[in-house]
Amino acid sequence: MLTVVINMLLFRLRISTYKTTVKMQRVAPEVKAIQEKYKKYKINDPRKAEMNQEVMAIYQREGINPVGGCLPMLLQTPIWIGLNRALGSAIEMRHAPWFGWITDLSSKDPYYILPVVMAGAMYLSTKMTPVTSTDPQQQMMMKFMPISFAAMFMFFPISSGLAVYILTSSVIGVGQQWYLNRAHPVTVPVKAPRGKKS
Repeated sequence: MLTVVINMLLFRLRISTYKTTVKMQRVAPEVKAIQEKYKKYKINDPRKAEMNQEVMAIYQREGINPVGGCLPMLLQTPIWIGLNRALGSAIEMRHAPWFGWITDLSSKDPYYILPVVMAGAMYLSTKMTPVTSTDPQQQMMMKFMPISFAAMFMFFPISSGLAVYILTSSVIGVGQQWYLNRAHPVTVPVKAPRGKKS
């Protein structure tokens, strides 16, 4: 119930983030064209600053906040840390059974089933979210994020109760993303304007 309430409270922010994501996807070809124009210059070249200015000009024109997509994750992080600490320190939570093989919500899943299912739900949610980056490395990083989360829960003493929370959040997130994809379908990206080659 705690997970459902928190996700419902954050849903308005998720809508705002989704709209920003759709805008970023729409202008992605235009941004990629700018990046291609400046890719021959080194990272410390002053002309790279010009590239950033051109990209930011597009974002300002479209009303895009490039860091807006990180807000839901940033807001959830303190909740994750607090919940994990509460599960580990609250005496009433110790050896509190949940379901089946989970006989202690304060300790990690002994069979690593929850982390694997959690990673699957996170991956599905990621696949349903429109892609904003044209960089293959960033796209690959997003795909590996669920795997890294699962590995953390397997190798570190993170409570299974937190895995239940993240799994439930991911399942709710899949439902919310399905609704957003239907209510606000992604439009065809704009073609990058043909400019002079530099």
